[in-house]
Amino acid sequence: MLPPSKMKGMLTSCGVLAVAGAVFLAIVTIGLSDTRAAQLEMQSAPLPHPLASLEKFGFCDGNSCESCVSEHHVFGNCRWCEMTKSCHTLGSLLNKCSTALHTDTWACQSKAYPYQMQSFVSDDQQSALQFAFSIKGLIFGKDVPFPLVPAGRTLRYDVATGNELKPGQRPAAAGPLKIGIAADWGAGTKEAAAVASLLGAFGAKHTVHMGDVYYVGDETDYKTNYFGVPPWPGGIGVEFPAGSVGHWPLVGNHEMLSHGTGIFDFAMPKAGIIKNGKAQGMPTSFAALETDAWRIVMIDDSFNSYPSGIISAAMDSMDISSSCAMPDSEVDWLKTVISDPSDRRGIILLGHHNYRNAFGASCKEHVEQLAKILPQGREIIWLYGHIHSFQMQNLKPASDKEPIAAWSRCVGNGGFTQEIKELLEEPKFNVDINQAWDRRVYRTLPITTNTGASSRQVAFNGYATLVLDGPKASFEYRTFACDGDCTTGGPSFKKSTLLASEEFTVNAAGNAKLTEQLITENLHSVAANKPTF
Repeated sequence: MLPPSKMKGMLTSCGVLAVAGAVFLAIVTIGLSDTRAAQLEMQSAPLPHPLASLEKFGFCDGNSCESCVSEHHVFGNCRWCEMTKSCHTLGSLLNKCSTALHTDTWACQSKAYPYQMQSFVSDDQQSALQFAFSIKGLIFGKDVPFPLVPAGRTLRYDVATGNELKPGQRPAAAGPLKIGIAADWGAGTKEAAAVASLLGAFGAKHTVHMGDVYYVGDETDYKTNYFGVPPWPGGIGVEFPAGSVGHWPLVGNHEMLSHGTGIFDFAMPKAGIIKNGKAQGMPTSFAALETDAWRIVMIDDSFNSYPSGIISAAMDSMDISSSCAMPDSEVDWLKTVISDPSDRRGIILLGHHNYRNAFGASCKEHVEQLAKILPQGREIIWLYGHIHSFQMQNLKPASDKEPIAAWSRCVGNGGFTQEIKELLEEPKFNVDINQAWDRRVYRTLPITTNTGASSRQVAFNGYATLVLDGPKASFEYRTFACDGDCTTGGPSFKKSTLLASEEFTVNAAGNAKLTEQLITENLHSVAANKPTF
């Protein structure tokens, strides 16, 4: 993620030294390191290198994943490369896998997937190195051009039919209509695959991914971690489920680490409204899905994440500054969709960057832009990611500090590895409206840090579902359950765990009113902040 404050991504834990190191390592290793794009073309075969036998001598000679990762040597744990079925030391130039398995035989359960959960633990040696290598593209090149709204298009679609609405047109009454939602999901792990399986089983008309395909959201990352292309022959790609009517990948800050090439040039042409089994493409990175009672507005608040490239990424990582401003053409489009006070349909915002975060600061540029567009006093529902946890905050009257009255729900627990430590602390932000968050331990991951062997407790991954039926909008928030014992088993592809459910009704003023809510024992909740309805 690389977001402000936060448990976030590899760069966050390393600060300026990591950025400087990333720049140096990226430059000196461009000619030495194999890219993941090259991996897609390789065939599984023994390493044809004269140093292979030398590396194995006295070091790493395991002939299976389990035997390899159980070995130790002077440089730490051995690493298993499933693509070549070979065992290596940390940093070996013979290792063809960008994220080789290490530290735990449990990880071998997911050896065929592009990544494992350890790949996203910020202070794991190998993960930090791989992330540093991956952002070398941010040093060079420039962002793709931001696509404008095509002439004659509204980018407003009927949820039920997928038909594009004309100016002033509203959909006919229909329902119930299902929509599946996830954020920060594109990790390429077995856990992300389990979330995709559960979300796919929901049978949604539309699915929305609210940004972040890792590490950098380039074409290769999208192929293996989003569209299900195997990372190597015999490997398992991870695919985000498309809805029957539409499929909407939104932009996250990680996509902009590769200047947006992966999502704008590769993913968006394969998404959007689906007609006769074929996606029609997304002309821009924002759109609206509408019913007779609701508007689901999907925004791009991440295109401008890194206006100064690697310098912006460094400042973001240290909470000095971050950028989430929406481009001017998007703001102009939003004025045609949500600014009319006489349109009293409910508003549900979906985007990547958070409005609130119980455990850290939040970028506010997109908030300030939206506050100037929304009708004064309008009460909305806002789902987002960027923070890799599940959180619920109550509606609060608009103020100078928080200019939008919103029921805010963070569902950034889609696929990225979230450490539990921060979630066990007392929240320092939004104390008066923090209602509940998920701080259950999925499992403890052994890792190798710069100071030696260590471990990190990590959270469950999950998703949200939405059913629109007339004036009612019903949400459920779920995670995968464990396939047997969480300690030894993996994520279930068929069983989920309910965190919370709630129902909103849009009233005559166009405000989203909470009418029913269930907070399960799986969430840590603040009794004093229980909403009334």
